Amino acid sequence: MLDIFISLGLLIIKMGRIYNEKDKYNENDIFSPEVLIILPVKGKDFEMSYNLKSLKEQSYSNFRTIAVADDESLNILKEVGIEYIISDAPCTHCNGKVRAKYSAVLRFRNFQYYVIADSDIRAERDWLEKIIRPLSKKDIGLSTAFPKFYPDGGF
Repeated sequence: MLDIFISLGLLIIKMGRIYNEKDKYNENDIFSPEVLIILPVKGKDFEMSYNLKSLKEQSYSNFRTIAVADDESLNILKEVGIEYIISDAPCTHCNGKVRAKYSAVLRFRNFQYYVIADSDIRAERDWLEKIIRPLSKKDIGLSTAFPKFYPDGGF
């Protein structure tokens, strides 16, 4: 099954055009589609409350964050003020993370774009803007970001 997803990902990249920071877009263009950040959460991550706050405090304004959570993480989500749902998608063959994403998409169908984030990342304020902005170009249909790692204690 993993081979299928890897092949599909490579096919999407080959068929599309990979956005590069050198690609130009007009800064004055208004592009502010409604975005849902889907945040599958299981357990507690190191400095999780700081990571969640970084997702809430994005410079991009037209977004909503929904965590799909288990019982262990609910207190932190409530403390930080992140909305949450419990995974309930009718997917018997899915792993927990896939089921969580599917649950959110089934409940929140009216968004123009969906962004998947993990609770162990700390996003810079313009993280969401950098992910969404390339999609303003007609020939770009997929955008991704790679996290910067700041290991406790350094490298």
